Amino acid sequence: MTSASDERERAEEIEATGGPLPVEGRARPAPDVRWLGAVSVLGVFAAWYLVTAFALVPPVLLPGPGAVLAAFIDIAAHGYRDTTLWEDGAATLWRCGAGFVLACLTGIPLGLAMGHNATTRAAVDYIVQFMRPLPPLSYLILLILWLGTGDASISRPFPSSPRAPWPGCARPSSSASRRRAPSAPRSGTSSAT
Repeated sequence: MTSASDERERAEEIEATGGPLPVEGRARPAPDVRWLGAVSVLGVFAAWYLVTAFALVPPVLLPGPGAVLAAFIDIAAHGYRDTTLWEDGAATLWRCGAGFVLACLTGIPLGLAMGHNATTRAAVDYIVQFMRPLPPLSYLILLILWLGTGDASISRPFPSSPRAPWPGCARPSSSASRRRAPSAPRSGTSSAT
C-alpha cells in the first residue's frame, strides 16, 4: 500500500519530467523523431551537391542542383518544345483522367458481369488473375512501344481508334490508299522502256 507522501513524490516527478516515469515492464514512450525526415531529405541534397561539386559523376549523367533549378525556371518561364509547363501538365492530367475513366468503363462492368455470371467469371478470371499482381511499371514500356505516346494512345486499344495498337495492323487512310508512290527504276532496267 502506498502512502500519501509516495503519491506526492510521484506527482512531483511527473510534473518535473513532463510525463510519468517508466514503470518496470512497460515500454518507454517513443522519442519524437519527426525531424529525421527533414534531415534525411537535406542529407540527400547535400550528397547530391557534394558528388557534383567534386565531379565524381560527369555533369551529363548527374547535373548539379543549381543546374536542375535553372533548367526548371527556364522551362517554367519559356516552355519546352513550343509548349508551356502548364500545357504539359494539363495534357498529363487529361491522359491520366481519360485512362481512369476508360478503366472504370471497362473494369466495373466486367467485374459486375464476373460476379453475376459464372460463365463470364470462368472465361475471364484467369486473365484478370494473371494481370492483377503484375506491377504497372513492368509493362509500361511495352505499352508505350505498342500504343505510342500522345492523346491518341489512350483510345488505340478500342476498335473505333484510327489506328490499331499492334504494328502492321494500321488501317491506311482513304487518301493514302488511293495514291500510289512512284516506283523507283530497278537496277539493270531502263526507265525509257
